[in-house]
Amino acid sequence: MNLSIAFRSFLILASAIFTMTAAASDFATEKPPKPVTKGLVTADVRAAEEKRIGEANLAALKKVAAERAAIEAEIAKPVVVQAPPAKEPVEIAGKIKEPKEKKVRKPQEKQLPLFASQDVLEVKLTADLSAVMGVPYRFRGPKTFFPAKIEWVDAEGNLQAQELQIARRGALRGNDCTFSPLKFEFEKRPKAPSLFEGVNELKVVTHCGRAVVQQGDFDELVRQEFLMYQIQRELFPNLSFRTRHTRITYEDSSGKSPVVTHDAILIEDISDLARRLGVDRAYSTYQTQNMTKEQSDKIKPLVAEGFHQFGAKHLAEVRLFQAMISNTDYQWGHNTRAVKTGGVFEVIPYDFDYAYLFRGGMGGGRPYSEMQCLTNETNRSIVAKFENSREKIEAIIRNSNMISDVKKTIALSSLESFYKSLPNVKIDYGQTEDQPTCPAASRW
Repeated sequence: MNLSIAFRSFLILASAIFTMTAAASDFATEKPPKPVTKGLVTADVRAAEEKRIGEANLAALKKVAAERAAIEAEIAKPVVVQAPPAKEPVEIAGKIKEPKEKKVRKPQEKQLPLFASQDVLEVKLTADLSAVMGVPYRFRGPKTFFPAKIEWVDAEGNLQAQELQIARRGALRGNDCTFSPLKFEFEKRPKAPSLFEGVNELKVVTHCGRAVVQQGDFDELVRQEFLMYQIQRELFPNLSFRTRHTRITYEDSSGKSPVVTHDAILIEDISDLARRLGVDRAYSTYQTQNMTKEQSDKIKPLVAEGFHQFGAKHLAEVRLFQAMISNTDYQWGHNTRAVKTGGVFEVIPYDFDYAYLFRGGMGGGRPYSEMQCLTNETNRSIVAKFENSREKIEAIIRNSNMISDVKKTIALSSLESFYKSLPNVKIDYGQTEDQPTCPAASRW
């Protein structure tokens, strides 16, 4: 900030504080009326006293209001801010030190321990769960966090523990579930040997406790969703969230709820995904609503309004994936996050609780409108990517021991219907050159 601006702001603020303090002091040091020592206080005396106090209050408020108006007027004045001079090499002890260049973010080489294994993780979470679930969830407001402790047994058989903060989350399930999904927050990214080394935040898919979308085994619904994350990762090894199938034992420290154990999914946060890939995370417009102007201005290049600003090829692939699992419950900012790489936004979907893959599918899905901005060759490669992955995708379902044989049969039948429809996907839009984004595509 320009020094003259900072100094002027300081003087204005100091003046306002002095005036408000003086006004309060003037009122506080007013001489009180002489005490009435005989008889009752008359109405005239009471009225005179109220008038005196009211006038003193009004005078103090007028002073504060005048100072506030002066401050606002001063802030509104245009200020010419000179651009800082370009950094020149600095000579230090006879050596020339070149100015530092902006650091280029590099992909994270080390895989986080939490996601290094796909074995089922067993943990215990202790917190005042009655209080956590008792706070109404606000979709677009700040979350209420509570202290918690998570415990696990390491590879050597030793009991380990990690402190964290937890809160409710979930656009629909946040309030409709008796045990809503959770958000985990860790302070300053835990260090080794913690299992949660390097983790900033986690989304946690829970058993819900009440079927919001359909009836069934709550834990198996969680396991079905986990398998859809596995399919997503098979198709998009990098642009997909890392997940870990977990069995969580929940212990309510208040003693108001019984100890229970249920299936859950730990999902990588978008900040950790961006860090892993060495790119910037992106923001939707609604995510900036609770930010200060300074904060929103800082991330302005990373804010996307809709899918028309996203990479056309990857978005077309994501549309096909969502059709494969029969999911239409998404739009930009809802069940989607994104990163910005090479000047283009790339979408990463999550939360597949509304997908119909394990319920017979429903076909269709959102139109593959981004394909109209791509060449025949590119569109053909997108379709081929799904065809070439079919065997591995079906093996994820067929070889799983997480779901019943009935659900396996239903899911495999849904996948067969999807693959039968692939040859009918229109790929010829007469494009001679791929467009990086597709302005004509669906906004959402």
